[in-house]
Amino acid sequence: MPALRRCRFAATGDSLISRRLPEGDCDSRAIAELIGGADFRFTNLETVVRHWHEGFPSAQSGGTWTSVTPEMLADLLTYGFNAIAWATNHTLDYSCGGLLATERYLNAAGVVHAWAGATLAEASAVRYLESRGGRVALISATSTFHESWVAGDPRADVPGRPGINPLRFSKLHLVSGERLRQLQGIAEESKINAEHNLAVQAGYAAPEPEGIVRFGNLLFREVRAGEKAGIVSHMSSKDWERFRRSISESKAPERLRGGIHSLS
Repeated sequence: MPALRRCRFAATGDSLISRRLPEGDCDSRAIAELIGGADFRFTNLETVVRHWHEGFPSAQSGGTWTSVTPEMLADLLTYGFNAIAWATNHTLDYSCGGLLATERYLNAAGVVHAWAGATLAEASAVRYLESRGGRVALISATSTFHESWVAGDPRADVPGRPGINPLRFSKLHLVSGERLRQLQGIAEESKINAEHNLAVQAGYAAPEPEGIVRFGNLLFREVRAGEKAGIVSHMSSKDWERFRRSISESKAPERLRGGIHSLS
């Protein structure tokens, strides 16, 4: 049996489109020829696909409310893309109606996409592209979103929630001991933490670990020996575990052999 040749990748950044492509455009043909030479041809869809009556503007946007028509999506796909990620800060610009419309039009276009979805399990699912160079797994997530956009899995008493596959992280600000004491004094005097403290007392929130000072929505700690003042980010352990499972699933031998059904 002949060995598979190496899989060739072509990838672009954000496709934030706003108008139709002109017919017979020479530059478009040249770009399509360049992208079309690869097996895995990827772009990041930085917008919602919908008609004007599908979905309504969310109270929170990804900076501005963006959407395109299915015809504009068709124009984008003439470049030859066969894999799309669309978990972005614009995915719910037009609420769940816009999200579900985008999913419908991507499905109808027959392109592999990873994603948002009707539940967290769907949003974080691994998608597969069968190519001449082998099978490619696609996982999509975003770290920029409003907290209400996160997809949720159903329970026995609650249905699932459409949304994005989140990559959450927390920030810890490192400052000198003198600055930390000043922040503590200002927080106590201004009552900036009053709402959070009330939630802790009622059992709806956890108190801060020892050595951590809350100032509104920000968390601070004194700089330790060998550290520098600044910001340290920590990825959500819950999200990391979900990504780890998805990556492990995509590398499983039965997936590589094609023993499990996949999108293509």
